[in-house]
Amino acid sequence: MRVYPGSGAVRMIGRSQFDAGDRPLAEEEYLERADLFLREMGLAETNAAPAGIRMVLESVPVVNRIYEVARRQKSVILQYRRRIDLDGHSIPVLGDGGQIRIVMNNDGSIARVAKTWREIAGVRKIARIKPFDMAHREAEQHLARPEKYRLDGWLWGYREHGDGEEQADLRIVQVFFFAPRSGVVDPEAAPQRIEIAAHLDVSETTIDR
Repeated sequence: MRVYPGSGAVRMIGRSQFDAGDRPLAEEEYLERADLFLREMGLAETNAAPAGIRMVLESVPVVNRIYEVARRQKSVILQYRRRIDLDGHSIPVLGDGGQIRIVMNNDGSIARVAKTWREIAGVRKIARIKPFDMAHREAEQHLARPEKYRLDGWLWGYREHGDGEEQADLRIVQVFFFAPRSGVVDPEAAPQRIEIAAHLDVSETTIDR
């Protein structure tokens, strides 16, 4: 186990293994085993929400069949994202921090665990944030060709940095997702995710560690 003092992040490395004879488990069983492991190791968090499970596949040649390959499951990745309860509302935590990532072998054993989850003392003060329209215009300025895009999604939350960074407080960000407009065929007009700092006054903070 390795602990990063600046952020309190935890890294654990187990044993990665793969046996073609191991049959993959059901998705629910991977989740149950991951939850049990986190509780037993004291890494569980009540405000952690499962954010997804991904099966890692690999291509292998088919025996006695030239030029044919098959896909098989190699490992499983589970991710838990942090949410903050504020005045009865559940607010997501964005960024490289505020998450638990577990890599499991096919048999459900643990290969690796990474957790970045800073302790929060509470609300320091209410922050003044940019209105949606102001932040939206700022996000569009980051697009090389704004006329080729439409707004495809938006969310806001608190940003927590990754394990190698110190952070005194969690600041609010707004995230805009842009997609090419209908009929636009341009290889350079790929979907874009743009994050905007939401605070109007950078001296103000919301969540204090």
